[in-house]
Amino acid sequence: MTRAKDLRGTTRKPQTLDSNVEARITEAKHALLVSTDPKFNPKKASALYNVPYRTFLNRLRGIHPRKKAHEKEMLLNGEETKDQSFDQLPSSLPSTSSTPSNSILPCNETVNDNAMNMSTPSTSPSTSNPSSYISSDFVEALLDEKLLIFKHMSLSFSSASAVSLQLIRPIHVNIPSCGPSGRKKNLSELQSDLLSHRCNNFCLFRRSHADAAGFSHLPPLSDINFFESVRMLHLRINSVKRKAPVTVSNANKRSKLSDPDSNPILVPEVSAPASACECNDIPDTAPPTRPPEPDPDGDAWVEILSWDEKKNILQEAYDCGFDIPSHWPVDVQVDVHIFLVQYIHIYLFITVLKLQLKGHDFAAKKYIKFSDDTVDNDLLSDTEKIRKNKYLLYSDAGRLMQCAAFLRAFYDYAQRNDVQRIDWDIQFSKCFLLQEDGATPSIASAMKFAFGEDEGVTWLVEPRRSTSFEKFTGTLCHSRAYFGGLASETVHAFAHYVYIFTKHEVVVADLQGTLVSVDGKNLLMLFDPMTHTTSGLSGSGDFGEEGIKSFVRDHECGPVCKVMKLDDEDESEVETPRDSGKAEEQGQGNRRHWATVL
Repeated sequence: MTRAKDLRGTTRKPQTLDSNVEARITEAKHALLVSTDPKFNPKKASALYNVPYRTFLNRLRGIHPRKKAHEKEMLLNGEETKDQSFDQLPSSLPSTSSTPSNSILPCNETVNDNAMNMSTPSTSPSTSNPSSYISSDFVEALLDEKLLIFKHMSLSFSSASAVSLQLIRPIHVNIPSCGPSGRKKNLSELQSDLLSHRCNNFCLFRRSHADAAGFSHLPPLSDINFFESVRMLHLRINSVKRKAPVTVSNANKRSKLSDPDSNPILVPEVSAPASACECNDIPDTAPPTRPPEPDPDGDAWVEILSWDEKKNILQEAYDCGFDIPSHWPVDVQVDVHIFLVQYIHIYLFITVLKLQLKGHDFAAKKYIKFSDDTVDNDLLSDTEKIRKNKYLLYSDAGRLMQCAAFLRAFYDYAQRNDVQRIDWDIQFSKCFLLQEDGATPSIASAMKFAFGEDEGVTWLVEPRRSTSFEKFTGTLCHSRAYFGGLASETVHAFAHYVYIFTKHEVVVADLQGTLVSVDGKNLLMLFDPMTHTTSGLSGSGDFGEEGIKSFVRDHECGPVCKVMKLDDEDESEVETPRDSGKAEEQGQGNRRHWATVL
């Protein structure tokens, strides 16, 4: 007892290692970092170099796998880690049966090719990383088929793990990952949410789930429907994040390493001048240097107009009956200088530009690919592209004006019937058309040859708003979100009203909007709508009778539809222009089809 008491009372001295043991620990750590043998673990490394196993583990403690991969990459690139320089290490290991498959290499500028081409296990991004999604992983299914597939999936929810449920949750609508308190949901909460979930047309289903439910005949998901679901579900289709390059100074931080070839292209920043005088003072003989542009690829590319390439553009009148408000900075009689035109993005068939007119921000768009898939876009001449683009933009402008007229009639009908529970703060965006003027086309127009007379490229211009928006319906999907709020219910009721208002000849689709502040009042501004008509000639995305049938199939009346009595079988109560007593409305109602608006 006395001896034990004396031992407890003594102070343990820190362990000191001689230089030979320190050198062997360093060699063992280096061998562990550069080894590609999955069976070469710290225990084997400590035995190979004859170092204490516990001491070796203490030296490795705190090294995260990501940091280990980072240090490994630095070693192979000939860089020096924070802990130790390996320039003086031996170039070979002691001969033994436990030697790793690759010999240790000196980490300097003369690393041989064998170390640079080390084989690493590769995994598919769609399976190993749940934040990466591609359209070919999912199937095209009707709503009834989706409900049956999800019912089959729900049989295994009670025995599934939280990890497997977290892979299912992001691809279904209205299943948040965190609770009201901000805490991440546990297994039981995820099971409860998934079991009570009701799928809609935006939900995605993987090929494996469809095959397990007996729907192996379903085709792959189309790109258009995939992008609509991605926008509704707020998914990231590219799992790589933009991060600052990792240097030796921040090598000790935990950072994700990504392939530099897969990093997104950054848009060069161009600062706009304070006034038009600064643009006009630039001499023609010595134009400013154009900012460097990365090589374009199929998904993202950048076009910047330098100051010497600014063009005079002219507003073009169109017959939609829209008058530009006085506060808009556009003068019909005076040429308008483009102070800044910056490429934002290409989404499917449209180019969108950031446009500044006299200090105000606008968004200008034009078509770069046309809806006729049978015609190769590269085979079209510039004249045909200009003509098709002009026709489609005139149709888009007409849709905006037509939907604005429908919305006014919708609110008039609600007011006459004393409807109270409705969102009165919804508007459609205003727009105007601009046409490039001059012999040389702008770079943003992507035209190769000089313009002829009255052949300038047309742009549809709207006030630029926030990039965050809420999507209520898709092109061929009109399902109602059960937790969308009063604004969402009003938008879906408006779509139902238009269907009745036009005697089943027009369906408003692709309804999306963003919140704006006008005179201190918050409004939901709807933009870029599509329409389906009986003639199928209202513009791009008009699927004709198929689009009208998709609305009849998907639409479910909500509380606003019911309070406005739109769900009644007798639709004679909804006043249409053909039934109105006003002469001008009767004149519009005598048209056979609503599709022709220009």
